[in-house]
Amino acid sequence: MKHTINLNQFAGLSELIQIRSKPILWALVSFIVYFGFVVLGSELQRNLDLNLDYGWGQQIISLFAVLIFAYFHKNPKELLSLNLPKEKMWLVKTFVIAILTILVGILVSYLMNETTELKNTEYYIYQSFMPSVAEEIGLRGLFLGFLLYYLKQNNAKNYLVYLLLFIHTIPFGILHILETTNSFEAILIYLFTSFAAFVFAYLRLIYNSILPCIIAHTIINVGGNIIGYLLLN
Repeated sequence: MKHTINLNQFAGLSELIQIRSKPILWALVSFIVYFGFVVLGSELQRNLDLNLDYGWGQQIISLFAVLIFAYFHKNPKELLSLNLPKEKMWLVKTFVIAILTILVGILVSYLMNETTELKNTEYYIYQSFMPSVAEEIGLRGLFLGFLLYYLKQNNAKNYLVYLLLFIHTIPFGILHILETTNSFEAILIYLFTSFAAFVFAYLRLIYNSILPCIIAHTIINVGGNIIGYLLLN
């Protein structure tokens, strides 16, 4: 037993109550649903020829699809980890983790010899609400949620917890390099976004809440641009 999950360390596992059948299968299905509606939303926005610079369509459509998909499963609130963290200092720790992640991102930008420019108003509105909510509920909520049930129900070893956290970062990294053409740039972006995904997943794991993931994601997207502009220009 000493080699199995330390539930006291991971509130995101210890506080799971619902028993779910075939959670790995449902994790795969949930990702297909999420990714399918990301593509659908993107195509819908393109076909409507909306005068928007960012992917509002893919975020809004995929978010609604994930919420509807989760609704048809028992205890969707627990599945998506729609809880408030119980630890008093969670917000401060989340902020510190987000800033450290931003610094890693700035290092990546420096290695790519990339300068950072301040964005338009739409960018900051979009990044304040859309990716952080839709991507976190879709990936760290639904997709990772089923994986965590698998770990809990199979009394997995600690190394398997971290292995599945790493595996779950792969699609997040891939989603962020689809439009890159430079191989070196793609590798660096993949490594950084995968690292960020691991950070978000770890926040859910230790706090049993999707809220720190959303907040950290927002800070990184918005604050990363502003801090990057100040440091790289």
